[in-house]
Order: sequence, then C-alpha cells, then structure tokens
Amino acid sequence: MNIMSSPTDDDGAGARPTVRFAGLFLGPLAALVMLVLPAPEGLPAAGWHTAAVAVWMAVWWASEAIPLAVTALLPIALLPLLGVSDVGAATAPYANPLIFLFLGGFLIALAMQRWNLHRRIALLVLARAGAHPRRLIAAAMLATALLSMWISNTATAMMMLPIAASLAAIVSVDADDSRRRGNFATALMLGIAYAASIGGLGTLIGSPPNALLASFMGQTYGVTVTFADWMLLGVPVAAVMLPVAWLVLTRVAYPFTDMAHGGGAAAVAEALAELGPMTVPEKRVAAVASLVAVAWVGGPWLGAGLPDGALSDTVIAIVGAALLFVVPADWKKREFLLDWAWAVRAPWNVLLLFGGGLSLARAIDRTGLAAWIGGGLDPLAAWPLIAVMAAVALLVIFLTELTSNTATTASNLPVVCAVGVGAALDPLA
Repeated sequence: MNIMSSPTDDDGAGARPTVRFAGLFLGPLAALVMLVLPAPEGLPAAGWHTAAVAVWMAVWWASEAIPLAVTALLPIALLPLLGVSDVGAATAPYANPLIFLFLGGFLIALAMQRWNLHRRIALLVLARAGAHPRRLIAAAMLATALLSMWISNTATAMMMLPIAASLAAIVSVDADDSRRRGNFATALMLGIAYAASIGGLGTLIGSPPNALLASFMGQTYGVTVTFADWMLLGVPVAAVMLPVAWLVLTRVAYPFTDMAHGGGAAAVAEALAELGPMTVPEKRVAAVASLVAVAWVGGPWLGAGLPDGALSDTVIAIVGAALLFVVPADWKKREFLLDWAWAVRAPWNVLLLFGGGLSLARAIDRTGLAAWIGGGLDPLAAWPLIAVMAAVALLVIFLTELTSNTATTASNLPVVCAVGVGAALDPLA
C-alpha cells in the first residue's frame, strides 16, 4: 500500500458521485456566465476573468469533480487563454521554493517509512507509557503528533492505527463493563486521528496548508515565514491542544476507569522485539533527518556569513533529500537509503495543488481582483481583529467539513487576505 498517496493529506472519503457529476458541469457553466456578463464597476476585465477562473476551480475543488491536482492545472491553460497573463507568469508559481521544501520533506519521510524508523519511534514512545490505559492513550497521541510534524498526517495515522487496534484488543478496562471497554478503544482511535492533525500544526511540512500559507505570504506580500518562525507559533499551539484533546477524550467524551494492565505494555514490547535491534539504515536515516531538522531550526545562525538564501529551508530540504540517494544502506548490494522506486510514491499531486493555488492567488493579486474585493469590505474596518479572525475561522471550519483542507486553503487565502487589507488589518493574522 502506498501510504503517501493520499489526495491532500487531510481529507475523508471525498464527494459523492452525484455531487461530482453536478460539479463537473456547474464549474465551467458558472465561469461561462461570468465571462458573458460585464465586469462590475471598478474591476478591470482581467480581474473579472480571474474571478471566473477562481469560481470554476472552487466548484471543481469543492465537488471533487476531477482529481484536485488536475483542477490545479487549470490556471496554466485558462489564464493565458483569457488574456490574464502569459504562460510563463502562470507557471512560475508551480516552482515556488516552498514547494521544493515540501518535496524534500516528503522524501525524508519516505526514507523513514522504507526502513520502519517511524514505527520504531512510535513504539519507543509507547514503551515509556507503562501499563495504565490513560497513559497508553497519551503516549499514542504524543507519538502520533511527533511523527506527523515530519510525516504526512494520513501516513502517520495509517501507521499508528494497526498498533492502536492491537492495544485496544489486549488492554482490559473494566472487564465487566463493555461500554467502558468500548470507550477506551474509541478514545484511543480518535486520539490518534486528532493527534495527527494537531501534530501537523507544528512544522511547515507537517501539513500542506502550512506551506501553502508561507508560500502565499512570500509571493504576495513579501513576508518570509521560515521553518523556525512557524515552529515558534505551531509547536506551542500543538503543545496546548494535545493535552486538551486527551483530557476531553478520556475524561469527558469517553470516560473509563484507569487501571493497571500489563497487556498493553507486553504488546508494545512484542512489537519492538519483532523489529529487532536498530538497523544500520535506520541509524543513517535518523542521522540525516536529525541533521536536516537541526539545520531548519538553526538556519539563521548556521547561515551567518553565507550569501543570502544560500542556506534557506528549501536548500536544506533538498540537500537532505539528495543525501538519502547517496548514503548507502548496504554498500555491498549498492543499495542506498532511498531510490527512485520509493521516491515516486511521494504525493506529487499535493505539489501540483500548491502550484495551482499559488498561480491563482498571483493572478488575483496582480489583476486588481484582491484590491477590489478588499475595497468592497470597508465596513469590516470597524470590526475588532479578534471578531474578523473568529468569523474567518468559523467559515473555514465549515468549508473544510465539506471540502479538502488544502483546496479550501488555496481558494480562500487570496480572499481572506484581501479582507484583511480592506479592513486595514494585518493579512498574516
């Protein structure tokens, strides 16, 4: 099973066939109607054409009428055809540096998965939990969150769920009360799902929307968000959310009696024994991943004295990924830590989705559409920042119940930031 091939790292089963079928026609139809109608007053024709492309893409992204990554290719065809930009300008955002940062992160994660380093890390964290069911859930959530800071949320959850299932089958919680036994299993499974999302907040490569935001802010507003910058915000937020989620799951939503039971610890020990001693490839992947992580966090200090951008997060990621192809796993077999057969498992569709969102965002900004949207929202200037942020959060939470997190981010960032500018608020906030 290719556990790196999820559409966007964050979503459920996808839209229903009827929704997809309807969206397939509604997207281009809505765009065609807009193109036939005259542009609103104060909006240049190029901005109106960009709005039509945005509506088409939003409908297809929301309905998943075609694969999300294919929808993300529409700007390459439509923006030049409609006279919004030339093909060079339309394709340039697909090579944004942070897209290659994410690619490097994907390849490092694949190397960890190839040699089962991610599984060993998870089991070692679980082994520290002891025999208490609540502590096992806490450890499982912590292991999931730590891994999902570096590996895709979906891949992390898929790796952790079989471990959790075996723990749920072994650990006995109130043997005379089936409801409480079920509560333990439910809290454990949901804990892993929530922890994967929470951990994904911690780093730029933890979840696609993170890097998409950083790319957008750099491209549109010249605001640089480094790996260390993101962690300064993301890690504290995740550190607060994780124990809160654990408390809600184990004490409020699915309470059970916490009792010592050796079965869970024994299951973890058995799984670790099956892995055996840490192999040479595991140690070397761990060394490369650790070097990359240290360089990401310490980049501003390590790069002192070098030309600007010489040790950017993207350069570090690509150097680390390249090392995986030259550091041997077994020199006698001419086997390396990563090969192309594994590299092709990276979710290339996510990278295309980044590019499409950034290409659309660039057109929205440069055609005056963003300024026009912001100008129409002047009344929001009277709102306090916290109220605007709360409204945006509620809107996006609702939208992501129905559509891909990454697609929702790509289609809404330009509009939300235009709201911020129009209301004289900081668009980054």
